[in-house]
Amino acid sequence: HTAKSYYALYNIERARDKASESERYKAIILNDFPNTLFARLIRNEGGAEGGSDAEFTTSYQKLYDLFKSEQYSSVITQAEKLLKQFPAQPELAEVYYLKGASYGATGNKDSLISIYKSIRSNYPESDVIPIVNNTLELLGVASNTPKPGKTDPADPKANPVSGKN
Repeated sequence: HTAKSYYALYNIERARDKASESERYKAIILNDFPNTLFARLIRNEGGAEGGSDAEFTTSYQKLYDLFKSEQYSSVITQAEKLLKQFPAQPELAEVYYLKGASYGATGNKDSLISIYKSIRSNYPESDVIPIVNNTLELLGVASNTPKPGKTDPADPKANPVSGKN
């Protein structure tokens, strides 16, 4: 199971007022996935703002609808607003994904690559990771590839290809 699955179960049980079950899922997340966005969200929940999940879901659906209708400039603008308004939502990777894909659709390959690399680093448990990795691979961006000029090309650890003759 992933942290996202446990977080969903945690919220379901919490909404059903089943404290013992929600506490069980909370403990799993905090103990087994302590560095995930879901654990950070639980730790910061103290005085959770009512309705913010529903508000985020509605805003995300509007963002997704803009993306489906190919209004990419609007997606980029609205994604920025959503990211600022809901900085602790577990689904932020999906918002970044739509923003990056919109940059790609408008021809801004550098921004797409930058955003997708950030998703890969910051949200490794996200459901969008397979798509992000596939897109980066198709663009010729290998995972953990050092930037040119930043390493010694003679160092076989930094440049494994140099060991082949």
